[in-house]
Amino acid sequence: MRVRKTWFAIWIVVIGLIAGCRPVAPVAEVPEATIDPGVAAATKAPLTAENTPEPGGDDMASAPQPVDPITTAAVADLAARLGVTPDQITVVSAEPVVWPDASLGCPQPDMMYAQVLQDGMRIVLSVDGKEYVYHSGETKAPFLCENPAAGG
Repeated sequence: MRVRKTWFAIWIVVIGLIAGCRPVAPVAEVPEATIDPGVAAATKAPLTAENTPEPGGDDMASAPQPVDPITTAAVADLAARLGVTPDQITVVSAEPVVWPDASLGCPQPDMMYAQVLQDGMRIVLSVDGKEYVYHSGETKAPFLCENPAAGG
């Protein structure tokens, strides 16, 4: 009887060890800001200078305007800042990104940020040849980023 209890205890330990031994995937380094293919596939293709209609162009009536709520908010903010109408602003690009921390690619001096991945957008707008970069995050509306971090 004692032998059975011993073997039973050994089997319990062996099964526990086998069940607990699973390979762990290595942690990859995250670059400054990366385009998330999953987010990009789930949204419309990013706008670029090539596929954004020019203000006053013939294709304005047929092109869906504007792109998405986040880009619309960025255009509205820039129009208000500069005192121009939204149709004077060109969307150079609007792409989903994964920011490496809570600064959303726009860290402020002497600030510390949680080191967690943040889904968001990088939007580049242009007025009279000058570009303005907007960043956003899951819960943060787009904001003008005057000093983007490297890669941001």
